[in-house]
Amino acid sequence: MPRPPWRSKACRCRCSLTAKRVKSSHLYILLNTCCLIVGEGTRLAIMLNALHLQASPMVVGVLGSLFSVLPALTSVASGRWVDRTGAARPMLYSALIVAAGAAIAVAWRELAALFLVSLLVGTFANVFFVTTLQVLARDPAPGARVRNFSVLTTANSLGMFLSPLAVGAGIDRFGFATTFLVLALLGLAPALYIGLGGLRGRTGAAGGRVAVSATEITADAGRGPSAGATARRSTFELLRIPPLRWVYSIAFACSTSILLYLFLIPLYGVQRGLSATWIGALMGSFSLSMAVVRLVAPLLALLVPPWQLILVALGASGLMLLALPFIVNVWILLPMGIVLGASLGLSSPIILSLLSEGAPPDRIGEVLGLRMTMVNAILTGVPLVAGSLGVLIGIAPVFWVISTLLIGSCIVARRQWHARRARPLWRAR
Repeated sequence: MPRPPWRSKACRCRCSLTAKRVKSSHLYILLNTCCLIVGEGTRLAIMLNALHLQASPMVVGVLGSLFSVLPALTSVASGRWVDRTGAARPMLYSALIVAAGAAIAVAWRELAALFLVSLLVGTFANVFFVTTLQVLARDPAPGARVRNFSVLTTANSLGMFLSPLAVGAGIDRFGFATTFLVLALLGLAPALYIGLGGLRGRTGAAGGRVAVSATEITADAGRGPSAGATARRSTFELLRIPPLRWVYSIAFACSTSILLYLFLIPLYGVQRGLSATWIGALMGSFSLSMAVVRLVAPLLALLVPPWQLILVALGASGLMLLALPFIVNVWILLPMGIVLGASLGLSSPIILSLLSEGAPPDRIGEVLGLRMTMVNAILTGVPLVAGSLGVLIGIAPVFWVISTLLIGSCIVARRQWHARRARPLWRAR
């Protein structure tokens, strides 16, 4: 009988920080960025196409929520799939389905098609991201996890900067069908690379560690149902650890704010008579500033306590969202979006770092998986709530609600002013 891959000697060897590992980490991030551009570009194109078809803000909110309703339910299962099979197969299938989803919008030009496209692209773009996140998070090399998160979040911001600019300009110049076709072809790129064996032999950031994790899961399964039941219950018991609970609360406020801005700016721009190019520019400048500030986030974290940085980020974001509905001039909206993107972008790698530090040593992947479940739940609920409120009370009060949430979160950040560096957060009960 052939030896299972997770029992091979190579998989049991402890990985070291080498040029090959760094290149492999960057390769996973590059493939994820390509898939992210397709996902975010499709999201914007679907929202603008729905508005072009005279859909109400409520319908647009439903379309936005469909991008995340299944990911909110399947993130943990996706992570287990990666543990069992490795990264290549989930990435391949996800990229193929994302490309197929974008292609559906080319051939089927009705509003009903947009609902199907939202489900397919949103769900499997998330599977691709969960795969990348778990591979990078399991890297045992010293300092590798923080570096991987910084590069990943910066690459994601750059992808979110490029996709709305390209999609907005593409819709204005070539129309919706051609834009969806280009997105579908771009989604095929990572699928072709992986299908032709591009990831073969690249354990990269944590391929060996993923395999070891599979061994541990198999061993745990052999101990009986009680072990598995305990593992399943323990996921939400992480919320009983106070420091982690505070970080999750801040992550909730920041993730909600980012999504709300990206969701409401197209609606706000259409109401103000802005073109798709200008709407894409507003979203792109927001994402570009997120990318730039994440490049210097590790340096800032060395100079300033992390909770102090989060406090500044929350305060600046709350003030920007509070004033945004009063602004009509696009040349004022652009710098406001840049400041908002910088403040929210600064918080993301710090939150990931605090979660990694605060997690019990053997449950880092579980902590990050719970965050992904929370993020996808936000992605599902916020468009529905924001779309409904937009119909009932208008868009401006929705901005003010999230501004209140951010400013209120400053109280939590203020209480956590002194960073817990002396001991692991998971021991601070």
